[in-house]
Amino acid sequence: MGLLTTAFAVAHRWLLIRGARSRVVEGPGGAVHYYDVPGTGPRGTLALQHGIGAEALHFFPVLRGLRRHFARIVVPDLPGHGRSGWTLGAILDFTQQLPVR
Repeated sequence: MGLLTTAFAVAHRWLLIRGARSRVVEGPGGAVHYYDVPGTGPRGTLALQHGIGAEALHFFPVLRGLRRHFARIVVPDLPGHGRSGWTLGAILDFTQQLPVR
């Protein structure tokens, strides 16, 4: 296991220990993984989206601070990134699969 893989495994475990839920939504474009992180703040739900070549766990360093400001934080992995699967149509419709309202 490489250093980066180990760091992501530790970050994933830390989030779960702190109450985050690691979930997968199945949709027509394939499986989309996201972290549902509870917060203690007065604001509603915050959705964070990573860029190309990244994944949800790249937000790990800032989640602790954001939890104080928001009641909930949803952080998905784009199709083909992180813990999400990938199919040809996944990139076109993954946003419709996320439970953010």
